[in-house]
Amino acid sequence: MFVIAQLKEDFHSAHDSRAKWQGDWDKFQVSEGSLISSSTIPNDLFSLSTSLDPLLPFSFQFKLDLGFKTSSANFVRLILLGTTDSLYVEIGSVDDDIKIYKETNGRILEYDGINDLTENSIINFRLDQDSSGICYLHLTENTSNHSMLHKWQSAIGEYTQLRYEIRQSTSSFFGKHLLNYVHFSLPPKDTLDPSLISFEQLDSGKFKLDFQEEVIPENTYLKFDGREAQWLEDSVMIFQLNNLEQGEYIVQIRTMDTSENTLDTSFSYYFFKNSMARINELIINEILTDPYRDGFDFIELYNPGSRAIDLSQYKLSSETAGSWKSSPAISIDRRAIKPYRYILLSKSPSSVCATYPCPLDIDSIRLELPAMNNDDGNIKLLNNGFTIDSLNYLSDFHTELLLDTEGISLEKINPTGLNDQNNWHSAAASVANASPGAQNSNFIQAVTRSDFWLQNQELSPNGDGFQDLLLLHYSLEQAGSVLTVMIFDLNGHLWAKPFSNLRIGTEGVLKWDLLDPEHGLLPSGPYIAYLEGYGSGGRIHRKKIAFTVASH
Repeated sequence: MFVIAQLKEDFHSAHDSRAKWQGDWDKFQVSEGSLISSSTIPNDLFSLSTSLDPLLPFSFQFKLDLGFKTSSANFVRLILLGTTDSLYVEIGSVDDDIKIYKETNGRILEYDGINDLTENSIINFRLDQDSSGICYLHLTENTSNHSMLHKWQSAIGEYTQLRYEIRQSTSSFFGKHLLNYVHFSLPPKDTLDPSLISFEQLDSGKFKLDFQEEVIPENTYLKFDGREAQWLEDSVMIFQLNNLEQGEYIVQIRTMDTSENTLDTSFSYYFFKNSMARINELIINEILTDPYRDGFDFIELYNPGSRAIDLSQYKLSSETAGSWKSSPAISIDRRAIKPYRYILLSKSPSSVCATYPCPLDIDSIRLELPAMNNDDGNIKLLNNGFTIDSLNYLSDFHTELLLDTEGISLEKINPTGLNDQNNWHSAAASVANASPGAQNSNFIQAVTRSDFWLQNQELSPNGDGFQDLLLLHYSLEQAGSVLTVMIFDLNGHLWAKPFSNLRIGTEGVLKWDLLDPEHGLLPSGPYIAYLEGYGSGGRIHRKKIAFTVASH
């Protein structure tokens, strides 16, 4: 009885007199106002519970301090027992997560959850049911400031009992479940303005609004650049506005809750229609497969077209050890990659941008990428099983001047060009070895002309990723040419023969790192690249192009 009295001292309202806590009191103790587990039985399951008044709304608050790493055999549950449905919050498991479950007629469904929050954490809970039966569950984790809000509809009197349950295994977990600031009361008067939880585009003209509390549909307004959307009465918070064109809009939302608190907010929103990418309309543009120690891999996608693409329709897949593994959908909800924009995909975009100079307006998505080999591997971008883009990357894609490629990304030189070795290169040192979310440091715009030409005629092969390579462009009117390239100094001495009788297509880029198997790295000085090609029908192409190698 002493323990019960101590616990009841933490209640702060007249409703407390009806909060008769029952259960395994012999497995709890009170110390300095906190309720602490005291069971010393391995593999034990014990609990306390109290009845809920079926005629009154309720508010239940407490602070939970778990002084251990949770597991499948060591966790805590907060359970609402109902006449037909039961809802419980499980705090801790193998993934150190917080999960919300609903059980109906013996069937259990997961509602919501967040991972990596319950190892040695302090978690604040607040569970409210208002007079209309709307329930709100608020959770805040003190260390990382993560929070979660879950809302659902129930009937008044649906829930009859509240239970606090502990599962523990070995002695190392005894006495480490601490519960304090227990407060059971009537909900306070609502004086807070409603807030918008999510704004979701369902299709080309329908939008769903979700608020953290019940609002009045008839007093809710949605506008796009001043044009008002129509509320669909058969779908409580769904609005429709036809004839919207793709582009950026200022969205305004005004609403009122049942306590007459108001919300008036506006934000910029990019509207897009349901456009699926065709081949080469969404491109793998940059990859980092060998990050610095404690760093993260990333993949950058680029949209080279004029249509926005919905990323929720796409997955990434990679091949390791002869088997293919896929990521989850790139985005759970509809998410546009805008025309001519880049998007960074990584398990930790914030860590990537702390290492490399990302743009301030970078688009990024937190995504568990499929495993990628450091040196050689295959990556595919898939839409419902169809390959939109693929990359077979090799360690040879990096410049040979680099002694170590750790932390250095591979960039596509011409985004719309082929995925071969000649169109990929190490990112420049001038951008800290990667350019996530921005134009690549080795970017080359495709040029249409019938000729051979060099991208740069002044080269500096010092390994910094800037003008390290001789990049020879070609654009020919006929297919089937065979090309030989020889490098001479001004005295006519042959220094290198980087390409010999190479079959080439009608257009492309040839890449040479200025290294010759016999002479090593090309010395500084002026040179002539002599080109000799044989086309179909015996046509001969001959050309001399001057270039200079800076001191290195």
